[in-house]
Amino acid sequence: MQAVTTRTGLYAEPILGSGLDRSGQQALEGSLQEAEDLAQALRDALRDARAGGLGAFAPDDADVWTPPAGLASLKTWFAEVIGRPYNADADANPGDSLPTYGALSLAQWSLACDALEQRIARDRSRLPPGLGGGPQHANGVWYINGQRFTLAEVFLAVRLGNFEATDKYLLDYMKTLVANGELARTVLEVLADMKRLRVERGLEDTADVFDPKADFADFVLAAGIDLNDFRDYGQSLKGDASYIVEAVRMYRANTGETIDSETYGYLMGEVGALFDSLNADNQAKQQQVQSIQNSRTDMLTGISSFMTAVESQNKTIGRNI
Repeated sequence: MQAVTTRTGLYAEPILGSGLDRSGQQALEGSLQEAEDLAQALRDALRDARAGGLGAFAPDDADVWTPPAGLASLKTWFAEVIGRPYNADADANPGDSLPTYGALSLAQWSLACDALEQRIARDRSRLPPGLGGGPQHANGVWYINGQRFTLAEVFLAVRLGNFEATDKYLLDYMKTLVANGELARTVLEVLADMKRLRVERGLEDTADVFDPKADFADFVLAAGIDLNDFRDYGQSLKGDASYIVEAVRMYRANTGETIDSETYGYLMGEVGALFDSLNADNQAKQQQVQSIQNSRTDMLTGISSFMTAVESQNKTIGRNI
């Protein structure tokens, strides 16, 4: 999966996590389990406090909640994520400039749960998608590879990533169009030389014979086409019944075999069919190019409309604050 953000311009950034080795991933998974257990315990305590009519309770109030068993870094979670001391023992609470220990209102506990959920989302996004990572969100905030993003940035990440992929598809199709067009031109040169020779020999001279080298292979090589490639074109067009394949075989064998007039006519027809096939393929690809260009335009329109709506919404919020 690819992401592109306004922070990195139009360069694609793979969503693979933050590049932790397996030891680091296992440590992060253990930390995530602790955070999830703590968040669930606090949500349960908050629910019970509301149901019991409590307006506030202290972090270490054993009458209201019990921390998850085996949570070795409980005080660190409170200090670093919730931003509150777990108990009144200042020396036992890590972190500087924490507020004074005391009871927290239910609104403050709700904010504490939000802080834990955002921390979980951020840390989980640091894992590769195969281990449960990838894009995460909590309380309207998105995290990708451990970085925080707004919804607008995530939208741009997806749309601009799609836009970049569309440009690559378009470039590939354009290259194929050019290559097919050049090949069709050279095949037409071969066909023109064969027709000219046939006219010079006389169309009604059915007793005439043609040389696989001078009357076929030399025309192909003069047009700049590799004989192996030309043989493969014939194989893909007619299979084992291809006159092109047989003419190349006769040329390579160099045993003095000749091509009779009727077979030479069939050979010319197959070269013409190859030209028609290349033209038909190009016409189909031209339609695909047009479809990709339409999708590209729609993406730009969608991005513009979304960003206009975001700007309008921000202005409305600004006026109402």
